[in-house]
Amino acid sequence: MEETAGNYDAARNVIRSPHSGSMGPGWRNFAGKSWGYANWKRFYGLPFQDVPGVGRLDDVKEEAAAGAMGQALEARQSRGDAAVNLAVTSMVAQAYLHTGDDKYRLWIERYVSGWIERAEANGGVVPDNVGLGGQVGEYTGGKWYGGYYGWTWPHGWHAVGCAVMAAAENGWLVSGGDGRYLDFARRQLDALTERGIVHRGTLHVPYKYGDPGWYDYDLWIDSVLLADGSASRPHEPTGSPVLWRDGWFEFQPMEPHFPAHLWHASMAEADWDRAVKLRHAHEDDARRVRSGFRVKKDFGGNDEPWAAYLHGEYPDYPLHMLRHSLTLLYYRLAFIHHDREDPASYRETYFQYRNPVVTEALSQLMCGAPRMIYNGGLWFPRVRYYDAELRRPGVPDDVAALVSRLTEDEVELELVNLHPSRARRLIVQASGYGEHRIVRVHAGQLSGELKLATYVEAGAPWPAAERTTRTTEIGAPAFEVELAPASRLPLVLEVERHAYKPSYRQPWERA
Repeated sequence: MEETAGNYDAARNVIRSPHSGSMGPGWRNFAGKSWGYANWKRFYGLPFQDVPGVGRLDDVKEEAAAGAMGQALEARQSRGDAAVNLAVTSMVAQAYLHTGDDKYRLWIERYVSGWIERAEANGGVVPDNVGLGGQVGEYTGGKWYGGYYGWTWPHGWHAVGCAVMAAAENGWLVSGGDGRYLDFARRQLDALTERGIVHRGTLHVPYKYGDPGWYDYDLWIDSVLLADGSASRPHEPTGSPVLWRDGWFEFQPMEPHFPAHLWHASMAEADWDRAVKLRHAHEDDARRVRSGFRVKKDFGGNDEPWAAYLHGEYPDYPLHMLRHSLTLLYYRLAFIHHDREDPASYRETYFQYRNPVVTEALSQLMCGAPRMIYNGGLWFPRVRYYDAELRRPGVPDDVAALVSRLTEDEVELELVNLHPSRARRLIVQASGYGEHRIVRVHAGQLSGELKLATYVEAGAPWPAAERTTRTTEIGAPAFEVELAPASRLPLVLEVERHAYKPSYRQPWERA
């Protein structure tokens, strides 16, 4: 793949800076910058423990100490590659999906393979920094940690893990399902799990790694283990240093989207076991919808109960999630309606708290997919829908869908046409990018009148009906179906995954 701005060194297989763009490596962005005190930094601690004159966060209130930390950041993080650059594979994957040019696929496979090799050489844990010479730890004194948005500061696994998972999924997609890319992410989860500590029935895994030093900072996140045996509460003074053990620190429950994405991609029973082992047992998160109004930046957070629903453990999840989504939608619309904040005071989080577009339930329940990984991941639906008459993505008016079961080679769902007198035509595709083949479809036919008005008004269950099944051979990425007025159509799709080259082409463009 050609690259004219000098961001990528093909000989050493490294991106030359954590900041890249049309002007080339962004080393200039780090030059001459001090690292002074800011209130938000009290929730993250120090990037390095070995900078002279900086023994705790308050020290950088002094100009000399702030300058010294800034110089250390420039020297150690401005040049060379960083693990978080793995997220760039999503941009290259987009180019591949649009063009089909194999140069983009080959670049992704080579670049991700480079990081896989570095992880293997580091005992399985992916390092977070590589110098311009291609050596891990080239600017960090030989240390595999301490890179830009890496294992030490500010977010640790949250940032590194998102990049690793996005790259693993992208490599898996463009390679036609090569399992070694998923194994890259799997080994990171296992490495953290092996170092975990059980607290109140929940496995707490380390999110960060760093040198001995000062860890007596506050935390904005919940349930991080502290040195005195207690756990943190959001935005409250900790009263104890963060637990640091053999370099690892910030032990906390694993964010569910990591094991959920791995299981969703592999559909392996062993990966489901990983997800169960990492559950938030102390809060029973597998059987409740997280209903906070200021949830994650990507408006996600319910991967754990959704996966439990697909395994038959939480049958009421669709109803509870629909209720939560509608509540969140109207709450945010009311927030907008009553908003009187002066634009001069807007912060970077302004739209996070006001955005009424809430899609987690649609992704999970209609398309059988978790939301995309934060900070760069692609979307991997097991089912996509198109309006066959208007030839556009999405279901036709009055049509709903619910995915209730996923396996490696089957998708079970149900389609409903709510219109009392008009049929609806739609196209069902068994993947996000047309990469899976629908071998055959088993369609359940419901005989008997559906009294929709009675169901809606009285809240009665669907009337009993005799069910028969019709099987149709497909042998294509998608098929068209017509829904009769006021009807339900249960479907089971038998699927052969990774049978076709993934592409952004629409179903009618593939014919």
